[in-house]
Amino acid sequence: MSGWTAGEGRHRGASHLGQVWRELVTVHPHATAHWGALRAAVGVAVPSAYVLAAGRPEWLGYASFGCFVAVYGRHATWRARLETQVGVGITLTATAVLGTAVGLARPGGVLTAFLLMFVSGTGLLLARRHGWAPAPSVFLVFAAGATASMPVTAADLVPAACVTAGSAALGVAIGQLGRLFPTDDRERTGRLPTAYLALWRDPMAARDVFCYAAGPFLATVLAVLAGFGHPSWAGVAATIPLAGATVVVQAARATLRFVGTLAGIAVTYLLLAPGPPTWVLWIAVVASMLLAELFIARHYGIAVIGITPTALLTVHLASPAPLRSLLGDRVVETAVGVLVSVVLLRVVRSSVRRVPACAGG
Repeated sequence: MSGWTAGEGRHRGASHLGQVWRELVTVHPHATAHWGALRAAVGVAVPSAYVLAAGRPEWLGYASFGCFVAVYGRHATWRARLETQVGVGITLTATAVLGTAVGLARPGGVLTAFLLMFVSGTGLLLARRHGWAPAPSVFLVFAAGATASMPVTAADLVPAACVTAGSAALGVAIGQLGRLFPTDDRERTGRLPTAYLALWRDPMAARDVFCYAAGPFLATVLAVLAGFGHPSWAGVAATIPLAGATVVVQAARATLRFVGTLAGIAVTYLLLAPGPPTWVLWIAVVASMLLAELFIARHYGIAVIGITPTALLTVHLASPAPLRSLLGDRVVETAVGVLVSVVLLRVVRSSVRRVPACAGG
């Protein structure tokens, strides 16, 4: 009997690895991804060009956050897209202001970890309540971590609100341009909101909110204690496996995040090493965003090759730092983030399996 059990375990392990491998190498259909990618690229190009032309590169983060609204409502009705993108834009703006306020108090410390815990968990709750897909937690954690880590003054609260809201408004406007083309006959869907009370009564929703809150918090705290230069990057990486609907997808997303980050860092090094002028880096940011959005729903690993230069080049333009520390922090903190998330998910799954067994006597 024990031999059969061991054999069954080996078979399940091999099957699991096979499923993860298929998830790693599968590129999903195009499905009009170019429209969302074009919206995102224009959404980041215009406000970033404006702040650079105005001589305020430190506002690049604020200018870039709003473009995240382009990710939402790809296949939604125009009304549903408008409602979703406005809601996400307001949430991103509030997050940027909150992150800037935390940066005034104590930038880059454990307080940032609590902030990331709050915005990540809140992002999932809002997504479940209003039918937003994907959950905006990763964008909120990125925005909160970036703003809370910048050297800011009280005066920066104004651009945090205005520039972020302006770039989000541009993204919403771009998202509604399709109304001008009545011949567009792509199939579209509405939103599926859920009452908060129903969410609180759902034990699976409570578990997911816990994971979304705990993952970025634990990863950021570990990065702070280890003395890494950009601890919030670990928090961002920790949100990535959480979005997976199954164990297979979670494992694949963790792997793709790390491998894609390594490839993206190589691209970033090739772009930054020669010391190109600002306008060249601006073009690279826009092109990287275009690549990321072309593949974000098709193959996450390829998308990360674009996400990584987009983030790192924006950070470099806003606040130049030694290349070795910038790229090194990204590698180490990405590894910390995905490992924390994978371990957390495993612990939570084990706990959920044990509870019914104990209840049954």
